[in-house]
Amino acid sequence: EAMAPAPDHDPLGLYVAQRHFKRTMRGYDPEEVDAHLEKVRTWFTRSGLAKEAREQERHLADWERDLRAREDALAEREAADGAAVERELREARLEAEGIV
Repeated sequence: EAMAPAPDHDPLGLYVAQRHFKRTMRGYDPEEVDAHLEKVRTWFTRSGLAKEAREQERHLADWERDLRAREDALAEREAADGAAVERELREARLEAEGIV
């Protein structure tokens, strides 16, 4: 049986990694595993980790949207720059033909 984690440590990782369950004929005792998972869920919720994870998820989604917008803007600028280069090359060729 595991004890509740100390608040200043990584409670979930250590508790989950060190937890031992009784073995039954078909593996681990399902009731004991379910009870353990419920404890972990409760600790996760109470510790604020769930809220923090959701906030990080939102932050990453915002960051990803911003990155995509920047990539799109860069692609548009590259296309415009490419067109400008092509135009300048055409003009230079025409000018060179006029000189020759």
